[in-house]
Amino acid sequence: MKTTTTGINDESVLFSKPVTLGRGVVFFVIMFVGTVADLLTKHFVFGKYFKERIEPGQPPETIWWIQEWLGVQTSTNQGALFGMGQGLSMVFALLSVVAFSLLIYLLFFNRWANDLFITVTFAMIAAGIFGNLYDRLGLWHDASIAAEHQNAVRDWIHFNWEGGPRIMNPWPNFNVADIQLVCGAALLCIHAVFVQPKMEKTKSVSNQGLSDQDRVDGAESP
Repeated sequence: MKTTTTGINDESVLFSKPVTLGRGVVFFVIMFVGTVADLLTKHFVFGKYFKERIEPGQPPETIWWIQEWLGVQTSTNQGALFGMGQGLSMVFALLSVVAFSLLIYLLFFNRWANDLFITVTFAMIAAGIFGNLYDRLGLWHDASIAAEHQNAVRDWIHFNWEGGPRIMNPWPNFNVADIQLVCGAALLCIHAVFVQPKMEKTKSVSNQGLSDQDRVDGAESP
């Protein structure tokens, strides 16, 4: 019986091939552009609209793009999603580094970068990680800023649905990095639900084809 050497019996033929330099370039270019887009928008909006101190009882100023629906409202967040974990900026910064390291491992050591969909998705997530990591390390402000803003993520996109679900009235402020993180996570879910099952089916059919060929080869052997 012949021994197959095509690698079809690996976890995936796709992931058995070395990652090309071009795929690495795709990842880092998308990550760089996404990070710069987040930091530039934060720099512009906070440079123009941010007020370090607001009078007690006064809501932050909102610059409406679509009246009562979508606009600019600067705020800072020393926690995570929906303001959870306030004051743990450095913990979340460390988790960000761990998350990015995991992305790199999966892409280039487990060779997931051979899947362009995953490469683009992970690049978006990495951009979101770095955009908010920059803020959590306190690189956007000097030492004199008020304590409630130190090492905080800068949020500025304000969405409000008057009369809608309570959580959207208003929705917690967010930024471009958050958009990339959420879109990246959504794309991963789409990949897991619609793309991965097709890959597994193709792999199963290919393995079955090899098994049938092995049986034929064995029967033909003297």
